Amino acid sequence: MGELKARKSESGGNPPAPARMLAIMMPTYGGVMMAIVLSRFIGLTLPGWVIGVCAGVGAVALGGAALSGERKRQLDRRRGDAKSMLRGMMDEYQMAMSKQIRDATRLLQSDLRRAATNAVNTRAAEFTDRLDAAREAADTARNASSDLSDISDDLESVAELQARARRLLDGPPEGRERILNAVS
Repeated sequence: MGELKARKSESGGNPPAPARMLAIMMPTYGGVMMAIVLSRFIGLTLPGWVIGVCAGVGAVALGGAALSGERKRQLDRRRGDAKSMLRGMMDEYQMAMSKQIRDATRLLQSDLRRAATNAVNTRAAEFTDRLDAAREAADTARNASSDLSDISDDLESVAELQARARRLLDGPPEGRERILNAVS
């Protein structure tokens, strides 16, 4: 979030001093004029100092009200400017944060997808090896009966040869000599 720049106030700032003075002097002038015009309009003949005091009191009262109203307007404007600046900063912060969260989420999803693919490939290779071993065992089990019958046939032929050899050895001695001579 350090990339976010501080926003400047979008308002024109404080009005110039003559405008502020005019905003305060107009009600003051109105108070003086009311004191003078009202006494003439009603037809009161008051001494000048009373009219002057009334005009001064009216000017101070209306000027003070205008001054406090101007201060309140300035305060409200500053608060509004601060709120709008804060809203703008929060909007920028939310946009930047949501972008960073989206980017991080995409990166994590990519890493997760890659890791899951590797795990699936590893498991598939293990299962293929196990399947090949199971097929070999099944083929061996299927061929076991034929292999056993071949072994049984070989054992029978060996037993038959042993029996012949015993018969020849147990037979007459002249027959043995003839066999031994024929073999040599």
